[in-house]
Amino acid sequence: MRLGAFVLMACAACGNVNNDQPDAAPRCTTNAECAAPAPICNLDTGSCVECLDATACGPDQLCDSQTHTCRGCNADVECPDGFCAPDGVCRSSIIPKYVPDACTTVATLPSLALDADTTLNADDAATCNGGVVAQSGGPAICVVRYGTISLVAGAAVTVTGTRALALVADDDLALAGALDASANGTLSGPGGGGIQSGGAAGSNVGGGGAGFHDAGGAGGAQNVDGGGGGGGAAQGDPAATGVLIGGPHAPGGGGGGGAVTLVSCRGLVSVTGMIDVGGGAGQPGRQIVLTLLVGGTGGGAGGYIAIQGRNISITGQLFANGGSGGAGKPSNANTGVAGSDALLAATPATGGAGTSGGGNGGAGGCCAGTLAGIGARPTAQNATAGGGGASVGYFETFTPVGVRPVVAPAVASPPAQPNVTVEIR
Repeated sequence: MRLGAFVLMACAACGNVNNDQPDAAPRCTTNAECAAPAPICNLDTGSCVECLDATACGPDQLCDSQTHTCRGCNADVECPDGFCAPDGVCRSSIIPKYVPDACTTVATLPSLALDADTTLNADDAATCNGGVVAQSGGPAICVVRYGTISLVAGAAVTVTGTRALALVADDDLALAGALDASANGTLSGPGGGGIQSGGAAGSNVGGGGAGFHDAGGAGGAQNVDGGGGGGGAAQGDPAATGVLIGGPHAPGGGGGGGAVTLVSCRGLVSVTGMIDVGGGAGQPGRQIVLTLLVGGTGGGAGGYIAIQGRNISITGQLFANGGSGGAGKPSNANTGVAGSDALLAATPATGGAGTSGGGNGGAGGCCAGTLAGIGARPTAQNATAGGGGASVGYFETFTPVGVRPVVAPAVASPPAQPNVTVEIR
């Protein structure tokens, strides 16, 4: 009787799926025999576990191969398609051009919503919450870093300072308002004006406009249209040179347009609003002393817009037009007429209008294949030649292999360069 009772007691435990004895019979054969928090039957061991693979875990979790419990990542090797972020989540992001380390960690601030007119000073440490990236052969880059970034429709953001600007979001970056990083007269936009381009204005000679995507227009001479200060040479595509840089400035003339990159590390960059990195206006010819008459100066070149993301949609307006040249001194006054800053249109900025024999300034470059105009000669005694117009800048997109960006802007002057491939980390 005692032996029978012992066997009965032992067998009573045989069907207990919670029995943890290593020498016990398998406790489960189907998931139906298990329950939370370990609802899955591991047929290899007959034990109920939390997970067998990551499909049973949350979207940001892994299944530990030893304990069969769900957890976050501990090292980059556990994330074959990305990296292990400090919050224990495997993340995958692009490696953005110019700021390659910007996406290696998660932003500490969740969102930036620009919903009113404001100014961002790229030289202010408070603006550059994501740090400052030094560049060899170019301006430093102010990194503005958040989980998401939005600029609402109707709001305008003006960017100032000498550094180029990088707006970097973990997820989506939506620009529906206006972002202005253009030059203003002789003042270059952020990240622009670091290179001087074009011949200087001189005695009875107009200065040349700055070159960037194309050559700048030459200034006028005493007896020849475009025979004065040479137009600045074309500069290389920033994507090829590896430097985020805005447009060059003309000597004594228009400032260069700024340099801006918009980056979504693993989401969408959408531009339904407007971005302007246009060049500045050339200055008028003038009489310095009784016997020294100087021609108009050249315009400043348009800047650079670089848009980077896992996905990109552009249906808004983007401008990197060149500024126009200043008019020469008229015969009946000491100062001529300045050129124009680049226009927010697929239309050349008109050069300064020569009066009383002063030469006209050259038009700014714009659009597709519309080159900067040359300065005109004077047509009267005691008058001087006009300055040359400046080149357009660059606009281009960057996406991973196999991702085709949606580039259907309402207006783009100049048109986009061919899409550039970026790697995924």
